[in-house]
Amino acid sequence: MSKPTFQKTYEKMTMIEQNHDKLALIGVKYDGGRPAVILAIRDGDSVTPVAEMLSQEQCDSMSPDWDYSDKLFAVVDGAREIEDRVGRKAFDGQNTKMDEYFTNADF
Repeated sequence: MSKPTFQKTYEKMTMIEQNHDKLALIGVKYDGGRPAVILAIRDGDSVTPVAEMLSQEQCDSMSPDWDYSDKLFAVVDGAREIEDRVGRKAFDGQNTKMDEYFTNADF
């Protein structure tokens, strides 16, 4: 079973918060060689990608949707209240409590 995108994004944000001292920018290539810079958690030889960094053009073309964001903020606040996982590996695989929470969340 795969996780919904928002749940996966929440988990990446939580991993960043918990491992802020292990963050690194790493150059990568994907989609047939397209270069990109990612934010990753680097722990010795282990690297966990957590976000692709946006270009200035991408940032300039965005406009916030505050109504939708307010819904997302509420879901994240609720998830934080029940979150008990600590450490990067704790986010591997499924977590029944969090899976159910995000399945039933209103966003």
